[in-house]
Amino acid sequence: MDDISSAPLPEKAPVAKKFKANNSGVYFASQSEPKTLQNDTSHESERKLSIVDSLEEKHRSPKHKTKSSIQKQTDKQANTSHKTRLYQCPFGRADDSDPEMESFLLTQKDIVAAVDISSKHKHFSLHLPREGPFRLNYSRNGRNILLGGRKGHLSAIDWFSKKLKFETNVDENIRDISWLHNESMCAVAQQKWLHIYDSQGVELHCIKQLESIQRMVFLPYHFLLTCISQRGFLSYLDVSMGKIVSQIVTKRYNVSVMEQNPKNAVIHTGYSNGQVELWTPSSKESVVKILCHNSPIRGLAIDTTGWYMATAGQDQRLKIFDIRTYRPLQNYKIPSGASHLNFSQSGLLAIAFPHGVDIYQDCCKRTAEKPYLSHKTRTSQMGNIQFCPYEDVLGVAHGEGFVSVIVPGAGEPNFDAIEVNPYSTKSQRREMEIKSLLDKVQPEMITIDSGSLGKVNKIKVSEQMAQKGWAARAHSMKTKRKANGKSMRKEKLKERAHQEQVRNHRKKINDKQ
Repeated sequence: MDDISSAPLPEKAPVAKKFKANNSGVYFASQSEPKTLQNDTSHESERKLSIVDSLEEKHRSPKHKTKSSIQKQTDKQANTSHKTRLYQCPFGRADDSDPEMESFLLTQKDIVAAVDISSKHKHFSLHLPREGPFRLNYSRNGRNILLGGRKGHLSAIDWFSKKLKFETNVDENIRDISWLHNESMCAVAQQKWLHIYDSQGVELHCIKQLESIQRMVFLPYHFLLTCISQRGFLSYLDVSMGKIVSQIVTKRYNVSVMEQNPKNAVIHTGYSNGQVELWTPSSKESVVKILCHNSPIRGLAIDTTGWYMATAGQDQRLKIFDIRTYRPLQNYKIPSGASHLNFSQSGLLAIAFPHGVDIYQDCCKRTAEKPYLSHKTRTSQMGNIQFCPYEDVLGVAHGEGFVSVIVPGAGEPNFDAIEVNPYSTKSQRREMEIKSLLDKVQPEMITIDSGSLGKVNKIKVSEQMAQKGWAARAHSMKTKRKANGKSMRKEKLKERAHQEQVRNHRKKINDKQ
């Protein structure tokens, strides 16, 4: 590793880092950077605030503006905030006087100072040191956040309006959380069983067939909640009917890495031996096995196109695989073992390290030489990270709470209101739920080759019946019923009339010739 040296400069003009690439990949040396500037309320962050107090604290400004005045300015631009490109000035510059400043040296204070007032409120943090480490999950429309603490804290927030939907304590360890088809229900993997809660925090169901769940992934087009237990059982729960449609024995224990391919809904799981296996509900064995690392896999992510898979191992390696050929495209050397990975809708890759998160741009098709953005956290305990859909925001859950990081260019600026709508009304959500139930995809249609669903089945009906063990029934369908005397005479008369017609037709043809 090459040594890196830089002369200290004032905070307004920090010097750019220098780095060199080696044969094994790109290694970024650690450098003592200036302390990340916090909001104006950072001097009160040591207070043990609840979620309501934390949200109200972010609306206060150093000029002591009232909450109502800030709310009026936020509501004025609420309808256009999702389409606004967050970073207005050319990226890579803090201001016109510093043209050589690298983008990963920018802090959140620099970015907040360059955006409009409605985008400024997208950067906030929740300080909850007694309940962590946390896990987070954004809803499909990106409007709601679900937070679950290891010690039992469970809450849901509408972060657009900074309103708390519910906050409770389940008095049990929480291992994972997930929204279901919309924000009306959520699934919580607690210490013993799987529990379902509504939008008010009221427990609806306790599914005792699924115990000791480690990770959960929801398939929205199939209405399937995929869970993997501590004993290695991979279960598919149909939430529309409330029954388990498939349960697979993976013969792996304590699996903590699981993701879905958004293109074909195939489940990817990572293990301690460095392998990644692909699963479908119709197969009792893994359809594909990939040896990615020589050490345990700590993080896994798949981009929105379903073509690229990123894996991080304990050997301080980050690899990018092409899922179409199952071959590695990139191999990076990272400073320390990454704990979590996540792709944005625009292709940005976020990597969670102890004490921070690095974001890389276009690292799949070409070799990235430096991070796009970097954010430091106050604790080394990282929960998980996730990009907010249709917003330029990255959510980071850590040991002391949650922080929303502004990432310019991360989200898709245009959303399909027929599929997901962040500003839908109650009646629209009800109609969308009914439509999605009518268009529900069956679990048998989850295959590794999604193009096979559009092909024509050329097997004959008799061969299909023979394959299913209905050969005797197919033979009985071919046998004809014994006819009586009257039907026999009718058939003979019809046959003679047909033969006469054929003879007459041939005679006419010969006469014309």
